[in-house]
Amino acid sequence: MDKWVQSLPEVRPFYAVNCNSDPSLLAAMAALGSGVDCGSRAEIVSVLALGVSPDRIIFANTCKMEFHIKYAATVGVNLTTFDSVAEVEKIRKLHPKCSLLMRIKSPEDGRAPRRASDSKFGALPEEGAPLLHAAQLSVVGVSFHVGTAVKNFKAYAAAIEAAKTAFETAARLGMPQMRRSRSRLEHRRRLLGRSRL
Repeated sequence: MDKWVQSLPEVRPFYAVNCNSDPSLLAAMAALGSGVDCGSRAEIVSVLALGVSPDRIIFANTCKMEFHIKYAATVGVNLTTFDSVAEVEKIRKLHPKCSLLMRIKSPEDGRAPRRASDSKFGALPEEGAPLLHAAQLSVVGVSFHVGTAVKNFKAYAAAIEAAKTAFETAARLGMPQMRRSRSRLEHRRRLLGRSRL
C-alpha cells in the first residue's frame, strides 16, 4: 500500500474480497486507506462488520440478485457495476440513488492468457451507446477486467483505450462528465485488488 500511495497518489485501490476474505487482512487494507470491492451481500455484510464505511465499497457484480441490491441500498452502498439494460432497470427500480460504473469487455489480446470466465461479463463496443443512453445520469465511470494471469501488460493499454472511447461516447451523448474508471488487477498485483481511477 505504501508503494501504491507513493506511485499513484490520486488512485484509490479497492481490494477484492474474493481474493482473500480473511477479516484481519481486510481490516488491515481498510486501515491503510483501501476501498473494498464486494461481489455479494455476504461480502458487504462482512466488510461493514469490520467498520468499513459504505462509501468505500463498490458492489462489483454485473448480475446482482434483487435482495442483494435492496440490501446495498439499505446500508448505503451506492456504487455498483452494470453491463446490460436489464441490470440498469433492476438497479433503477430497487436502488435509484446508486451511481453506476459501466463494465466494458476489454479487447482480446492473443498474448494475454484468458479463461472463459474472464470474458463472460462486459459490454461490447457497439453496446456502449445504448447502455449509456439507458442509464443516463447515473453513470459515473467505466469498469473493465483484462483477464486472469495476464502476462502482457499491453492488455491494460488496450482496455484503457476502450474506456476512453466509452468516456467519449458519453460526452457525445451529452451526459454529465464521467470521472472514474476501475480495472481489476490480478495475481501478482492482486494484493491491491481492484482499483478505481
